[in-house]
Amino acid sequence: MSSSTPIRRSGRQRIPSKKYSVDVLESLRSDSENDLEAFQDSGAGAAINKEDGHDESSADDEIFSEPVAEESDEMSAVEASDGSPIATPIDEDIEEVYASDIPQSLDDPKLSRKRQPPNQHKEVRSRGMTEPYVKPSRARDALFIQHVMGSDVNDQAYFRKARAKWASIVSLPRRYTDGHGEGGMDYPFNYSAEQRNMESTVGWGWYFDEGGRATLQTKQISESLTLTAGTKYLCLPDKPIQKLLLGPYGNQQVFILSLMQSINIDESWNIARMNQSAQLRGHEQRMLGKRQAGWILNVGTSVRCLEWAPNCHGKQQYLAVTTLPPNDSSKQPSPSAPAYTASPPTPSCIQLWVFTRSATLGEPLYRPPELRTVICTEWGPIKDLKWCPMPRNDRVGGSDTKKYLGLLAGVWNDGYVRILDIYLDDEQGSNTTYSKQSTWTHLIANRTTVKYKTAAFEARPPETLCTCVTWLSPTDIAVGCANGYLAVWNIFPPSPVGDQDRFSRSAKRTEVKPDHFFYSKSALPSRPWLYIPIHHSYVLTITSAYPSFPHFVCSASISGHTRLTDMRSPTSDSVYMPHVRIAPSQLYYCPHLNCFLSNAEDKFFIRAWPLRRFWSFVAVARIETEILSISATPLHPTVLCGCADGSLLAFNPLRRYLGAKFQGAQPQQIVWKHEWARSTQTGQEDQSQSHGNVRFTEGYKVDSLILHPDWERPNRGVRTAYQKEEVAPMSTIYEERSGIRVISWNPNLEWGGWVATGLGSGLVRVEDLAI
Repeated sequence: MSSSTPIRRSGRQRIPSKKYSVDVLESLRSDSENDLEAFQDSGAGAAINKEDGHDESSADDEIFSEPVAEESDEMSAVEASDGSPIATPIDEDIEEVYASDIPQSLDDPKLSRKRQPPNQHKEVRSRGMTEPYVKPSRARDALFIQHVMGSDVNDQAYFRKARAKWASIVSLPRRYTDGHGEGGMDYPFNYSAEQRNMESTVGWGWYFDEGGRATLQTKQISESLTLTAGTKYLCLPDKPIQKLLLGPYGNQQVFILSLMQSINIDESWNIARMNQSAQLRGHEQRMLGKRQAGWILNVGTSVRCLEWAPNCHGKQQYLAVTTLPPNDSSKQPSPSAPAYTASPPTPSCIQLWVFTRSATLGEPLYRPPELRTVICTEWGPIKDLKWCPMPRNDRVGGSDTKKYLGLLAGVWNDGYVRILDIYLDDEQGSNTTYSKQSTWTHLIANRTTVKYKTAAFEARPPETLCTCVTWLSPTDIAVGCANGYLAVWNIFPPSPVGDQDRFSRSAKRTEVKPDHFFYSKSALPSRPWLYIPIHHSYVLTITSAYPSFPHFVCSASISGHTRLTDMRSPTSDSVYMPHVRIAPSQLYYCPHLNCFLSNAEDKFFIRAWPLRRFWSFVAVARIETEILSISATPLHPTVLCGCADGSLLAFNPLRRYLGAKFQGAQPQQIVWKHEWARSTQTGQEDQSQSHGNVRFTEGYKVDSLILHPDWERPNRGVRTAYQKEEVAPMSTIYEERSGIRVISWNPNLEWGGWVATGLGSGLVRVEDLAI
């Protein structure tokens, strides 16, 4: 057979390639190659392979035996003198050479390929870890956990504990732990009690023991405002009255909610109980009786920011609310690039609402919420607002008349990032007065309207604006900028006195001199300890992986790039998500899964991006509308997301991390739905003052959805119904005021089931979702 098989070879002369460098190890390498060839010719290599159970002459190794196929007339792949395949076009110089002229080592087709040593490429990895294949990973639970959590044994153990405790939760969290140790509220397992104790004591020593509080309070200047002067700082709508439809489906009642007032959600259900107690069946009566506490607040215009104050372990909880300014066509037109232009000084405010749990027998469990304080500023609308989340022991320093809430960081529309040191007097908020005007009523808390002239800390990079902020530690904040840079400031201690004259600036805010690298309006400089480019354009959002990995910072830019940066080595240790056309507007860290949650550009999925495999994602939920907000909490794994149609969706992403135990559909539930409609002119007197009609519907069942249907991953060469021309993907446009703008879980352990949602209609719904 070997004598009759022709093999084509080129008749061209083979010459070695030119070398443009001198290799000093060439002589040594040539000697080692000659020794290897002599070793293979002696047959010792074949003997070793036979001892290992690998016989190269065996007919069973079909994967290594490929017959020599005859090449086409246009191109033939031949083997050069150095052993590399070279494609040479066939021309007149090609001649046929029979196999009898080939050495015997190449005569046998079974020996056309040589087997590599069995463990030679076993540890070769392209990303620092084995490639994550979905089906083998989910079939083997240990390999799946390694792909998701990494090779650290402690991270894998923490994940197994969290999965055993909370994987049975379908959608809403459980208040208490059952007999099997499942459910309940608890801190992440990778956030130990020793770490919390260290952060709450040593971490705040700079503030209570080293003069940090005195420094911040000295720079922060505030004054109390009169009733008339404080009115202009509130973002008041033209029509302050809200009409609500509340109650169980089919028996809803109409309620009128005025500005800065609240209504108990349980009132509508009480009316339904009285109207239908005689008509409903037994299980329906029990459903009406199981009603959690909740309130609806009318804060004015569309809600922009919403944050619960951490480290409030008593019976009172504080909620910071900011709203958007109302649309006014009489104002001056906005600049051509408002996102990159600082706004002029305009009034704005932060509303602080207090929620109190009653400790007196015979009274309702929760008292009606009160507007405790209105923080007034003249720095423009607020873009972002974040409380310092690090734990803190209550050390007021001998003053029992004030309540310390913590450090509140924010980004204002004038381009500055500021930090406010918030203290509240205990006697404030007990009395509330009203300011009567000719058209309707404004509600302002008397003696609680405070104007902040200067902040405890403020800074702004030159020639750009601050866009978003996150906390890294009690003294460090990371800020995203409009030019794609990341700036990290240390708010204490201040810079040396010798640098003050160098980095101080004039009072005129719009001028930035070349020698002023960073500046603030205060006397002390505000130069960051890190200022590097991480994106090429506007930074939309930024968040840290606190408390698990506070040195990891995830940021997304308007260019569609999302980057994970290690602050210990920010220039070299970073990784990107796959580039998308529409950048994710929401980024939230989930400590139980060590992943970041984001919305997808196709508007249908919520994706989890694990820290150890940030280049790939796991789909954890599917929604049919635009996702406007996402919120997670370190106390339980339930994730909430707000949609453009007003739906509040709850799901447990841990059920997607169960490997082969629970494959199939992912349960998710719509908690309630908010719908807004314009008021119709019916001739009634209150229609001219009505801001609109709002309806809340509840009682949605749990849905189980397949997150990977055929239209998401179609077969090769097969066009599904979703891909056909007559069936195109569509997205419904809803009323702007129907959407859920922002969601905030309460970070305190005793109130871990409480959640606040800010709506586009100017309402805030606060309720306890724990079951």
